Amino acid sequence: LACTGMAAGWIYVDEAKRLVPLMRACLAGSRVKQAESLRERGMASLRVAMQHFQRERSQDGPYGFNYASIKLASLMLGCDDELNLIDLYKPSEQDLSEAESLLSRVDDCESGVEQILRPLYLIASSDLKYRTGRGVRAGQLALEALQCVTTLGLTEEVKYARIRCERYGPRDLLSPTSGGSPGGFTLTAGDESS
Repeated sequence: LACTGMAAGWIYVDEAKRLVPLMRACLAGSRVKQAESLRERGMASLRVAMQHFQRERSQDGPYGFNYASIKLASLMLGCDDELNLIDLYKPSEQDLSEAESLLSRVDDCESGVEQILRPLYLIASSDLKYRTGRGVRAGQLALEALQCVTTLGLTEEVKYARIRCERYGPRDLLSPTSGGSPGGFTLTAGDESS
């Protein structure tokens, strides 16, 4: 690339995002080695993105670094935005450990989790809890993510959080409504503690 810093970081993030649908198609077609190769390329792209964001001197550097870290953790967990990979890919213990470390580093960063990144962080954290057998906590985090994206008005992320609430949470977490809230659901019950 002819650029560095933030611009290069986002190019590498976009490259990784473009590989996810190809990975899903390979797994669905039982082309596991190809899917694993695409996954490795995606993870490498996100790691390079993180290096570029670390070099960025503006306030956008930490944001980009944390965004790429969250996306890398999600890819390691085999949990794409719409959970299309979740039944096709099982992460290794090393994947789980590294994903947990990445999310912990985002949570512990000096600036904290930026408000606009909080929903993606909560979504990835719910995926981690689900993958490590802590389903109740996964559902709680998914619900928290849904509340957060609804408050922020992030329509795309509302969809991702709702998918997780439906998969991870008890059926009484969401109840259909006649409208009013994004996605046509209203929060009804559940333990929202951290």
